[in-house]
Parts: sequence; structure tokens; C-alpha cells
Amino acid sequence: MFDLFRKDIREGDFIKLYLTTGKEPEGTVIEIGDFHVLIKNESGSINRFLDKLIGGWDVVRKYTNLDEKTL
Repeated sequence: MFDLFRKDIREGDFIKLYLTTGKEPEGTVIEIGDFHVLIKNESGSINRFLDKLIGGWDVVRKYTNLDEKTL
């Protein structure tokens, strides 16, 4: 499933994750690794989520060049 995630999402996108724990974090994608995603939320916190925790996702806003300041 993480292959599908990596196909749908790219660095700079603002996403909402649906975790298997029930939490729903949102933020800008900073990095996508082989088994994790790193996102920065609106308060500036950076969090890493392992692929096994991700049950689903929404792309709230696709990356554009205007978003350079958020990375």
C-alpha cells in the first residue's frame, strides 16, 4: 500500500493522514522514504509516520511553486 501512497503524494503536498490508531494528522510533506513520511504541521512540528501506521490519506492541497516558503 505504501507504493500507492508514494505514487499519490509528493514532497510539498499538504496532506491529511488517517492512522490505524485513529489519529488524523495534517501537514506539509517534507520527505517520503521507503517506509516513512515526514510531515510538518501548521504549528511547525515535524513528525515521522511509519508506513505500518498509515491506513489512508487525503491530499488537501497539491504542491505549487508558491508553497516554497512552507518547506
